[in-house]
Amino acid sequence: MVEHDGRQIDDNSLHQWVRMFSFLAMTDRQEYNPFDFCFAFKQQGGEPTNVRVQQDAQEFLNFGFDRLESMLKNTPMKYLCQNVFQGQNTNMTICKDCGNINQTDEDFYCLTVNIKNKKTLSESLEGLVAGEVIPDYKCEACGKRVEIEKKLAIKKLPNTLIVHLNRIVFDFDKFRNIKLNDKLEFPNTLDLKQFCLEQVLKQTAKLSKERSQAKEMQDEE
Repeated sequence: MVEHDGRQIDDNSLHQWVRMFSFLAMTDRQEYNPFDFCFAFKQQGGEPTNVRVQQDAQEFLNFGFDRLESMLKNTPMKYLCQNVFQGQNTNMTICKDCGNINQTDEDFYCLTVNIKNKKTLSESLEGLVAGEVIPDYKCEACGKRVEIEKKLAIKKLPNTLIVHLNRIVFDFDKFRNIKLNDKLEFPNTLDLKQFCLEQVLKQTAKLSKERSQAKEMQDEE
């Protein structure tokens, strides 16, 4: 405990994490005053969190997870963050000529989706798995210069999913980053099946088969 402005504050940030989330989970009130948490949650220089300085929510969240893991690493709860919040994505590159798929797995605590020109969270997630087409790419499987599809799918869902709305985009007219304040609707129940790896691979195989059949028909003509 330390004294600040004439009152005692528990300066242990782990205690403050527990107190804050216990309050939010176990009371009917919809708000919590995070003053004590911000005082205990020190910045890299050792000073309390400056609430007057705007910070990126995702960066602050990742910093918080790093801090929690560091505090818990020598305790029986060292895997708490991973067990509750950690999921896994699969980055895929798909050759549009031979259908070869390369997969790389990546752990995440926070799923980032774009909201530009999107009206709902489902549309943002669809954009995540739809990916992008990259031309003139040398496929390792067939050795040709081809178009590939680069997309992402959820391989393992966490017990608690955190979705980060990417509201910062680069404006090429103003040549600077701007923040989008567009409304984004989301459902009370979110069905993520179509965004998971198994379903995405099925859809990818179906599209690859259709492309192959169309190519065979063109060759016959």
